[in-house]
Amino acid sequence: MKKIALLTAALVMTSTMAFAAADTIVGSAHDLKGTYGGINQGSTELCVYCHTPHNAVKDIPLWNRKNPTATDFQLYKSSITLTDEAKLAAFGTDSVSLFCMSCHDGVTKLGAFINDPALANGTTHTASGSALAATNYANLGTNLKNDHPVGFSYAVAVGQDSLSGTGGLRTITEVKTRFGISNSGAYAPFFAGNGKTDTMECASCHKVHMPGTSGNFLRIENTGSNLCLACHAK
Repeated sequence: MKKIALLTAALVMTSTMAFAAADTIVGSAHDLKGTYGGINQGSTELCVYCHTPHNAVKDIPLWNRKNPTATDFQLYKSSITLTDEAKLAAFGTDSVSLFCMSCHDGVTKLGAFINDPALANGTTHTASGSALAATNYANLGTNLKNDHPVGFSYAVAVGQDSLSGTGGLRTITEVKTRFGISNSGAYAPFFAGNGKTDTMECASCHKVHMPGTSGNFLRIENTGSNLCLACHAK
């Protein structure tokens, strides 16, 4: 009996550790402290590369980086299968995707954060390290024409999709259910931006603090195309 109890405890601990490991940025590709890819980014802090408790560049989410300009990006909107709304896609100045692109644009240095806890208050950190290399798969560049469309109202796209429910797009309620989001008032997996409250953004598919078992920071793993099928009714 004692052995069974010990074995059960060990299994619980192992599964808990595995779950924790999958749900932390420590040691993941978003862990930029010290060195990343052999490059010193300028601080041994973990959160400072994106967040600061004081004097944030943007109040939400206490942002510590200077975002690129929304108009710097070209978005995917040429496919004949896209709705008219999706073809009008554009990043708004308040797009949450610009937070992502402050690293993934391949232009901004990874160490380009503003407030450094190691410096005197009010002293701006000098951008250090380098931008993502052109050969790095995480470097998306500013031409996003070959990436999943973002920056459009999902609800309007659903309304324009004549195949909705029979091979087209699922409703926002259905998407939330598939992502396990129970808060009906939450924006996620769609966000406020560009004068709308339901825009498809990078964070619609990705969760920045949770690398998951694949390490790709997906809201849900794409086994059996589950992530794709959360929105696409196929």
